[in-house]
Amino acid sequence: MNNATDRAQQLKGLEQAIEDLQRLPQALEDLVYRDELTSLLNRTAMWSLVVPRLAPDKPISVLYVEIDGFKNINSRHGHQAADSILGGVGTLIGAAVDSTSGLGLSVFEAFHLSGDEFVIVGSGADVKVHANTVASRVKADIEVQPIDVENSKTREPNAEVKVTVSAAFGNSPGEFKAVLDRADSLCECAKILALNRPEMPDVVTEEFEPDTVEAIRAVLSDAPRRRFHCPACHANGYVNIPVNAPCGANCGVVYRLRELLAAGR
Repeated sequence: MNNATDRAQQLKGLEQAIEDLQRLPQALEDLVYRDELTSLLNRTAMWSLVVPRLAPDKPISVLYVEIDGFKNINSRHGHQAADSILGGVGTLIGAAVDSTSGLGLSVFEAFHLSGDEFVIVGSGADVKVHANTVASRVKADIEVQPIDVENSKTREPNAEVKVTVSAAFGNSPGEFKAVLDRADSLCECAKILALNRPEMPDVVTEEFEPDTVEAIRAVLSDAPRRRFHCPACHANGYVNIPVNAPCGANCGVVYRLRELLAAGR
């Protein structure tokens, strides 16, 4: 090998090393802030990158998306297959959010918090107008057709996935933590309402429609006298439990339903 060839190879190797180093910050950022299963931003990114940069004078929305019966999916298909379902759901949520980028003046970003829980954060002067559109599109895109399953122990090539979606709103990013907590609680409320009143709307928000209010009143009036569905216990095989049973999730959901109704939401 002559000196010219040797030098050319060394330069090529050096250029490749520089390119690799230039890509390193992005790779490290992805490692810290992006969820490996879903390719969405993770909880750390939400709190560290996105929330601090929300426009301080603009209203916000939080959409909470939770896969229904994910524990049963895990049991039926196995953990590897459940991971592939999470990836499929994450891809659909990301695509649905990207497709709404032209909605008015608002911007939306999707996150995978953990397990079967996803969050979509919105910000903008007209965010309340468009948040329901985003939520409905996410739910429809996930439920319109079965999601491909890899390595299912049942050998099934796909699985039908249903999700519960809730929406909460705030006047500024300073309210983010409270809005996130309300969206989470509303998601649990939506599950208990859907199990007991199948005609519930696709997305439950803090601004309840009249039929939603009536459904809440019906569930609460049934609770002291009869058994009713609790999503937390339903997922563990207990289809019905009394309202006063020792179930923290159940008691919390009923309390939240009463609280929402009393607040006029």
